[in-house]
Amino acid sequence: MATSLPEATAILVNGASAEPLHRKPKRIRRLSRAGLTRRLERTNPLVLAHLHEMQRSRVQDEADRGVRLETKASTLIGANALTLAIVSSVGVNVLVKRDGDLKEGWLFVMILAYAAAVFFGLATGWRALRVVKVADYHKLDDDDLFPDDVLTAADDAKNSEEGLALYHRFSAVCASKILKEDSAVNDKKAAQLGAAQKAFTWFLTAVGLLASLSILYAVFR
Repeated sequence: MATSLPEATAILVNGASAEPLHRKPKRIRRLSRAGLTRRLERTNPLVLAHLHEMQRSRVQDEADRGVRLETKASTLIGANALTLAIVSSVGVNVLVKRDGDLKEGWLFVMILAYAAAVFFGLATGWRALRVVKVADYHKLDDDDLFPDDVLTAADDAKNSEEGLALYHRFSAVCASKILKEDSAVNDKKAAQLGAAQKAFTWFLTAVGLLASLSILYAVFR
């Protein structure tokens, strides 16, 4: 049975309001190629044109998301590298000059804090570099974008509107495939960036502990 416009609007509004708020974004559920093609078969040409533009916008949004992730990772790499260089220089200097005091318990804790800072600093850099490395994004061949059978079917359509709708239907499915593959790449990048941010938090904690111990040493030695 067909759904009226008011009923469809109510479904959208009630469905959106019933969705719980999540602290973490949910994984997007995507239709299979066959399922998406089946849904688009009877779509109104004007609606189909809108869906076509919306798919193109979603592909661009996913590309922008990848750029944002890489920008954050690059910023994190710079901040981490600078802090790690300073900590390594100061830490080595402290250990070399105070070699005779290594038996003291609190200085042993300082060495552990220094080792932890170096470890988490390197872990941060490694994870962040995994985000900005060259990824295998989806690439389109000319045969994928200009398939002979689709173009022939569009030329043989009854009118230009029907032919354009046929190509829009094809390109919407094609864009969905690109979106799915690029989204999978960006999801991996986001996971790596999240791990890098956690490691950086522990790195700063270890640096703070090391700085506090250095101050205590200077005051109470």
